[in-house]
Amino acid sequence: MKLEDLKKANELSKKIESLRTLVNNTRNQKCEWIVFTFGNGSNKSTVCTDENTIQLVRNLILEENLKSLENLEEEVFDI
Repeated sequence: MKLEDLKKANELSKKIESLRTLVNNTRNQKCEWIVFTFGNGSNKSTVCTDENTIQLVRNLILEENLKSLENLEEEVFDI
């Protein structure tokens, strides 16, 4: 394996691990509101408290993160 391939594999591995954490958090964490923040979080606002909307957002985030995870895992096999 070339050094470039090894570096790319390491980067992909970190991205995959990060996405797996996001997927697990999305599945397991309770969510009572959605907050938008800017910068260090000192400028934040609650933008949603509706349970149905929160569930729709959760499903969308989970679906997109799973797609990204699948793409990254396929990319690892191409190295």
